[in-house]
Amino acid sequence: MTRRLTLSAPVKGQPLRIGSGFEASHFGEHFFNGLIDPVVMVDHFQMTAPTFEPHPHAGISAVTYLFEDSTSPHVNYDALGNQGPIEPGALHWLAAGRGAVHTEQPEGASPYVHALQIFVNLPARQKMASPFAVHAAAATIPEFHGEGVRVRVVAGHSNGITAPHSVELPQPFTLLDGHWRPAAASPICWRQAGMP
Repeated sequence: MTRRLTLSAPVKGQPLRIGSGFEASHFGEHFFNGLIDPVVMVDHFQMTAPTFEPHPHAGISAVTYLFEDSTSPHVNYDALGNQGPIEPGALHWLAAGRGAVHTEQPEGASPYVHALQIFVNLPARQKMASPFAVHAAAATIPEFHGEGVRVRVVAGHSNGITAPHSVELPQPFTLLDGHWRPAAASPICWRQAGMP
């Protein structure tokens, strides 16, 4: 059986700035002509101050992944009673189901958060389910290594490695954070997110 792979044209994020403490490259699903379904949007952002008031989500998952170069935690507060830091290198996945309120903000001295926020549409059968959250600390995210290559398997599986918390997610999803350091060159990083 042959599986056909369709690629979009290269897409550049739309600059997005909110207040003085948040700037992002924003990618909406319409940028890709439906090819990133069930992803609704991705913000590749930097945040240096609390920006968003508590706000509701329903029918989606709000996924936050902090890159390792963040210098402060991004603290999650939600209506489920979760209150705690998303540390650099960690993943926080809020499956909002029928509805949940949350906010996330950088805290600490000289806060700087570099992260992805991904909204993933929930399947119809899960849209009215009870909300829940999955948190994966940085130390629990597995990696594989090759010559000049390090890849963090943030969610899902790749190269025979499965992120242990993937079984708790509401649907299969792969998120990889890769770093490539060719000999005698500066480091290049790549990221991949999507359904397997």
